[in-house]
Amino acid sequence: MKTVTKPQAELNRGSDSVQRLVRKLHRLQKEWPTGVWLFADGSTLSLMRTENGQRMMNSAGCVDPKYTIESFRIPNDGGDW
Repeated sequence: MKTVTKPQAELNRGSDSVQRLVRKLHRLQKEWPTGVWLFADGSTLSLMRTENGQRMMNSAGCVDPKYTIESFRIPNDGGDW
């Protein structure tokens, strides 16, 4: 994962609404329960459950949609830096 310097991160935060969102995401990170993970697929961010601590895949080797808890239309990109 690419590391963003503190001064750069502060510039990127910008508006009050973005700063509030950053604080919410930090709280969410601290409270994250075991047994779930986020899957980014196109314009959808899906909350997925694990089975025995593992991310479940289908027979084609793709993430198994049967393990979707809820999906959200939040802009995202599942790519690496």
